[in-house]
Amino acid sequence: MFSIGIIVAGGATVKACKEKQFLFDTKRKVAMAVLVLIIALSYYTNYAIMADPRNINISSNLLQNFELPLFALFFGICFVLPKALKRLLLAFGIFTFGYFSLYYLIGFHNPYWLNLDLPWDFAFQQLLSII
Repeated sequence: MFSIGIIVAGGATVKACKEKQFLFDTKRKVAMAVLVLIIALSYYTNYAIMADPRNINISSNLLQNFELPLFALFFGICFVLPKALKRLLLAFGIFTFGYFSLYYLIGFHNPYWLNLDLPWDFAFQQLLSII
C-alpha cells in the first residue's frame, strides 16, 4: 500500500513541478508545523515506554506509523490536485493521523495499565466482593 502512495505522490510531485502547482504559504507552513509538533510530542511521551525491555513484544514504530498520514496530509494541503483526489487524501490523512495521535497521546497501548494498583480499583473490587 505504501508503494502505491509513493507512486501517486511521485506523479503528483512531477506534475506539480512542471506546472508550478506547489503551494506553501504561511497557513500551510503553520499546519505542517503543528502536525510535526504533534508527532514530536507523541514521540517524547512514549519514548520511555518503547525503550523499556519489558515491551519488546509491542510492535510499534511511532515514526513509521505517522509517515503515511503525514504524506497524505502534505500532498492534500500543499499541492493543487483534482478536487476528488484532494478530498480523498485529506480524509485519509485526517482520520489516520487523528487515530495515531489518540493512540500515542492518550496511551491506550500502554502495557502498564493492567498492572496499576489504583485506589478506585481496590474499592471496586471490595464492592464486587460484597455483592
